[in-house]
Amino acid sequence: MARKILIFIAAAIILSGCKSHVTEISGTLMKPVAGSYVYLEELHPEELKRIDSAAVSPAGDFSLRLEMDQPSFYLLKINDNNFLTMILEPGDKVKMNSFYDSLSYPASLTGSKGTELMAEYNQALRKSIKKFSSLNSIYMENINNPDLPKVVESLDSMAQSYLSEINTYTKNYIDENLTSLVSLVALYQQIAPSVYV
Repeated sequence: MARKILIFIAAAIILSGCKSHVTEISGTLMKPVAGSYVYLEELHPEELKRIDSAAVSPAGDFSLRLEMDQPSFYLLKINDNNFLTMILEPGDKVKMNSFYDSLSYPASLTGSKGTELMAEYNQALRKSIKKFSSLNSIYMENINNPDLPKVVESLDSMAQSYLSEINTYTKNYIDENLTSLVSLVALYQQIAPSVYV
C-alpha cells in the first residue's frame, strides 16, 4: 500500500512539474479583421524570435501555447505597430480581451502578474500622454492670441505638474516591483520623444 502511495506521489510531482512549463495565452479581439493572425515573439537582446502564431476566428478568438523554463519578455502582435509587450512566466494562463486595433491597451487581462502590472503602467502613461497632448491643443488654439506668453507660461507650469505626477507614479511603481522585470520596462518609458519619464 505504501509503495502505491509513493508511486502516486511521484507521478503527481512529475505531472505537475511538466504542466508548470506550459504557458497559455487566449483571448478575444473585438472588431477583428477577417483572415488575420496574432503572432507571439520572444524578445532577445538583438532580435525578435517568432515562437508561434494563431488565426483569429471570425468572432475574434485566438489561443497560443508555449513551453518555457524561465520568465522572459514577449510581444503579442498583429503587426509591428500593434502589439502588447508581455512578461510571461512558466505556467501562466493568460486571458485577455482587447480591441483588434489596440493590443497595447487591453480592456481586460488576467493570468500573468508581470503583464498585468505592465498593462496597468501603460494605462497610467497613456493618461499622462493625453494630458500633454491636450496642452498642445490649447497652445495651437491660442497661437494668435496676444496673451500667448501668459498662456505658454501657464501651459509650462501644467506640463511640469503632469511630468512630476508621472515621475512620482513611476518611482513608486518601480519601488513596489523591484523584483519584477516590469521595473526595467518602467525605467525606459518616454512621455514624448527623448523625454524619459
